[in-house]
Amino acid sequence: MIRRWVVIAFCVIPHTNAFGHGYAKYASTPITPPLEFRWGLPLAALILLVSMVISFRVVLGHRLRAAGLRAMLGMALFAVTFYMFGRCAATASTAPPSGLGAPRPTYWGLDWDESGATFLTWNLIGVAFFLISASLLAGRKHPVSQRLLMTAIGVVAYAAALTPYLASGAYLHGWAGGYVHMECTRKLDCLTEAVCDYADAHGGTLPSPADIDDLIRMVQPYLKEEGSYVYSARSVSLAICPLGGAFERAPQKYQWNAKFSGGQLVEINEDALLAEGLITCPYHKTRDPGSMLRIMQNYKHPASRPASSRSEAMHRLWHAERKIIMARAQPYGG
Repeated sequence: MIRRWVVIAFCVIPHTNAFGHGYAKYASTPITPPLEFRWGLPLAALILLVSMVISFRVVLGHRLRAAGLRAMLGMALFAVTFYMFGRCAATASTAPPSGLGAPRPTYWGLDWDESGATFLTWNLIGVAFFLISASLLAGRKHPVSQRLLMTAIGVVAYAAALTPYLASGAYLHGWAGGYVHMECTRKLDCLTEAVCDYADAHGGTLPSPADIDDLIRMVQPYLKEEGSYVYSARSVSLAICPLGGAFERAPQKYQWNAKFSGGQLVEINEDALLAEGLITCPYHKTRDPGSMLRIMQNYKHPASRPASSRSEAMHRLWHAERKIIMARAQPYGG
């Protein structure tokens, strides 16, 4: 029976884009709460334990001591088997599906359409593990009516333990891998190149935007890679880092350094650019601005490269910075 349930559960796990180097997604369940809901773990465990005690004591007629002991054993069996099954799914390969994991920050930026299927699927699997655990500890055979009543009590208790997540929208939690951090760099480099192209088309004068949204509007004709950001689909716009778009309800946007507004591209102080950055990310405070500097130097000294090599240079710059960006954003990094 247990093998059959394990096979069925594994077959229905949703294989979403929860890549090991992208977003690692863990479902919020009674035994795997998000970081912000760690306080609810003892309460959820108590709700499930009491439901088992009621099933064994009231429904099946066991003595209170025996019911309590069976309930504790049933809870231990449920927690261990369900968690281990979820961990196996989450670490099955370098590109695993969603699964279960230790408390991590909540994906507040993912709405029900993006996370509901994963949340529901894993909690349906959790209910199955919970009911099977209770059934194994129930002892001798019992009438179908008692089994159905035990099932109803278990389902209601499990649903009650999910109330905090359903009420708040904390359906998934997890961490962001290195590719997500590098995607932020790629977006900023693309914006920097568009700014340089804007300056080329306006006599070497940099734009003077009011904010990052205004900047994107001004350089829109010069954006070469818009729409190709693999991990930015949930970031709403080019103005938002993939980290903020996934982990925050109201993510902060990239920030344009007004110090460079209206300046001449060839006159930019490179020391100031290295120290302050042209466009900065609120989630990657330690980002190396050297990539931006190299891009701008390409435009300031066009004779040093063929005119047709711009996209190839961008490709090399992005890959050169991968080692610098890997897993440097907290608290959302792996």
